[in-house]
Amino acid sequence: MLLDVDLAALGRYLTVNKLKMQSKGVASVAARVLNLRERVPSISHDAFCDAAAAAFEAKWESRSASRRTLSVSELDRIPQLMQIYERYSEWEWRFGKSPSFSHSLEHKFGWALVDVQLEVTNGVVARGRVYSDCLVPSLIDALNDELAAGAGSLTYDSRGVADLCSRARARLEGEASMQVARDCYLPELQEWLTAAL
Repeated sequence: MLLDVDLAALGRYLTVNKLKMQSKGVASVAARVLNLRERVPSISHDAFCDAAAAAFEAKWESRSASRRTLSVSELDRIPQLMQIYERYSEWEWRFGKSPSFSHSLEHKFGWALVDVQLEVTNGVVARGRVYSDCLVPSLIDALNDELAAGAGSLTYDSRGVADLCSRARARLEGEASMQVARDCYLPELQEWLTAAL
């Protein structure tokens, strides 16, 4: 159930074959979903949970919906639930079984236009390349060197972006002429790339 999701972002994340969409007569993935808040502007997460519990109780009159949030320590006392919690918390389950895909990202910073091309397999960056008109080519070279060196070990998430930028920063250490790239450009790039993934 979607209460208040950025449907523009949803459309970017979900790519469906254009022929399939045409055959269904739907203009986009986002057109097939809606936020509940569009229908009921005052809806909240708690109100939705209350409505779901009421619907459950109406359907199964002899049963009441018992609900509460369990802490991890409470889950520890219920082995079956703890197994489920641990399984779905693992990075391998959340990202490791994802299909291979490519992701093209482009952003205009005040200091350059940056185009990042990534090929991802099982949640890990298999190949990547950064293109830019940056006037500090050593920064782009450092990123590309680290993408090549880290192929297969950089995860496709905020941790992987942080690793990439940290490794690139280390390549630029000790060079006074790289201070702006190290201290300004790389943090901006890292913030953008993390948000864009």
